[in-house]
Amino acid sequence: MKIDHTDRKILHMLSENSRLSFVEIGDVLALSRVTVRERIKRLQREGIIESFTIQLNPVAINKNVTVIFMITCEPAFLVKTAHQLMEHSQVETCYQLTGPSMLHVCISFENMEELEKFQRKTIGSIEGIIQVETHMVLKKFTT
Repeated sequence: MKIDHTDRKILHMLSENSRLSFVEIGDVLALSRVTVRERIKRLQREGIIESFTIQLNPVAINKNVTVIFMITCEPAFLVKTAHQLMEHSQVETCYQLTGPSMLHVCISFENMEELEKFQRKTIGSIEGIIQVETHMVLKKFTT
């Protein structure tokens, strides 16, 4: 599917605020509400827009410790490990990477005890994990 300049503008606007109405987008781009709606529906149908989500402030919901786990696992267990991790509601993102660590997992915890428990009981019980590096997030930068 070809994405034109107008589609890119719509995607940029939605990435900044996914709650914008068709009318608001249309006003900025000089398009009708119907045209904007049809373009967004097409972008969804063709898999360019996968979902509309919210971004939570972890501290505001009492998740004061954000951690990135860099997980190395046996290649045969990679997909199974990722699926097992994603079964846990605490897991915010899980990406497969190139390089020495294979999975990049981001989780926010209420406290250090919750982090330690997750690392020991959850990560420690998954077959095929070879090594885990735990990186604490000090600050999140936003645009």
